[in-house]
Amino acid sequence: MERSEVGHIGLQQEAHVATITIHRPHVRNAMNRAMWVEIRRAFESVSREESDVRVLVVKGAAGNFCAGSDIKEMQGRTTQDAESTFRLVEEALEALEKVPVPVIGALSGVAAGGGCELLLASDLRVAAASARIGMPVARLGITVSPAFIRRLVRAVGESRAGDLLVSGRLIGAEEAYTWGLAHYLVADGAAEETAKELALRIATYSPASLRHSKRLLRGLAQLGDGTESHPVGSPPNEAHALDAHRFLGNPEEFWEGVSAFIEKREPNF
Repeated sequence: MERSEVGHIGLQQEAHVATITIHRPHVRNAMNRAMWVEIRRAFESVSREESDVRVLVVKGAAGNFCAGSDIKEMQGRTTQDAESTFRLVEEALEALEKVPVPVIGALSGVAAGGGCELLLASDLRVAAASARIGMPVARLGITVSPAFIRRLVRAVGESRAGDLLVSGRLIGAEEAYTWGLAHYLVADGAAEETAKELALRIATYSPASLRHSKRLLRGLAQLGDGTESHPVGSPPNEAHALDAHRFLGNPEEFWEGVSAFIEKREPNF
């Protein structure tokens, strides 16, 4: 089997800018289990103290960002295997969120499911005009994690977050820009170049200032919401919430969603 079919994660560095590229173009860069592990290790590599990376760019190969996890890989697996895969995704997203330097997502083509999550865990997002982004988990019987809800609501607010999750639709780049899912809207073919130019400019700024600002912004975003269980000034126990979270609230619905996806039909829940 060719390497492009198996998929791999590229990590390159130019000056103080690192670029992580998702390579699996024949399935719009849908990621299998091995790739989620590989991309987590790439994020961890950038985060090491000895790293001289000042900005990280995350992009997909061949005109697409990432279509999420490879649903076809789930076929023939157990419910436990599926849950394990989604936990690998969360581990990768947590590693991305812990990257201490600014992260720029370059969105071309499609970013769905796990691809949408990768973008939301980034600090800045550059979207090409024809790009689409969404979280169609309801079509697959998957329940999103507490961390994803936090990132999504932080980016677009509760009302629009509900629209994205309940409708299951992929929204266009212009709407994503209006919502705040994208910070920069550029012409088709310019997302990666724009992200790189932005990264090179940011890399000339004070590394200490950038890291400190990111640390404060991420800390503020995780403060409580003022409720009795999460008073303002205290972080919610997100790790505990994730431990208790089941990505497959109803396994029968998930497997019907997988079958419908593979058979290219509407699911019958």
